[in-house]
Amino acid sequence: MSLPRTKLVKKEKAAEGTMLFQFEKPEGFTYTAGQFADYTLLEPSETDAEANTRGFTLASAPYEPNLMCTTRMRDTAFKRVLKNMPLGTDVELDAPYGSFTLHSKLDRPAVFLTGGIENHACAQHHLAIGP
Repeated sequence: MSLPRTKLVKKEKAAEGTMLFQFEKPEGFTYTAGQFADYTLLEPSETDAEANTRGFTLASAPYEPNLMCTTRMRDTAFKRVLKNMPLGTDVELDAPYGSFTLHSKLDRPAVFLTGGIENHACAQHHLAIGP
């Protein structure tokens, strides 16, 4: 069985050295806040020892129309290709994975302590359940 493909629909600078990428959400694709996806570049113009697949937290809330990931732009072949690929380019999507999710006891407070790029995972939980 082949994996679904998705198209890059938006890319922008999120902060110094950090970019945000949005991809079309495939028909019927569902996930829970806190999960991640593996994205594979198809026939990239360059590659390195780390190969053509990377996992990124799904930084969009599950109800949003696109899948979003945010990443620090280290100098790797994968990230150079991702940064420079034209909008509309297909990538392969293998997801969802992971369970960085809230407990189900709504009467019990939950606290997330994070730093750096993973702060968006906590924001995603807030978006998923509302204020």
